[in-house]
Amino acid sequence: MLEAFRTYHTTAELSATTDPNLVFDLRAKLDAGGHYDDFEVDRVVEVALLPTSKQSELVAALDPVMDRLVKRYKAAQEALAIANERANAKAIEDAKGEMDALVLFKGDMATLSVSAKKSDEDTDDAQEEEKGEEQDEAQEEAVA
Repeated sequence: MLEAFRTYHTTAELSATTDPNLVFDLRAKLDAGGHYDDFEVDRVVEVALLPTSKQSELVAALDPVMDRLVKRYKAAQEALAIANERANAKAIEDAKGEMDALVLFKGDMATLSVSAKKSDEDTDDAQEEEKGEEQDEAQEEAVA
């Protein structure tokens, strides 16, 4: 990959190597969780890719999923409280499992967001570096 990149950026270097499959594996894990469906993903993507979209439109696209997840977490908390009152080990385990799954989902989403943001920043940096190199070449040609 570095060699291919150096075709366009002679000073390119890798600061760290990562497995690109990590992002795909994380996405597959999130998809398997069943916390959202394709329609909801498409709705968010459509708003996110629209250059004229507003923050309120993105929030509106995300709200149904967020609302559902918050309600599920609160229901699991209530189920845990009831299970603790009744000393029901199986119900305690189930409620804790649901809460843990939702907390893990939240963490995985944050990881995916950071990965996507890092990828966007790397792309932006590469584009800025390429523009700088093109400007340097143009100045060298002008001087010559």
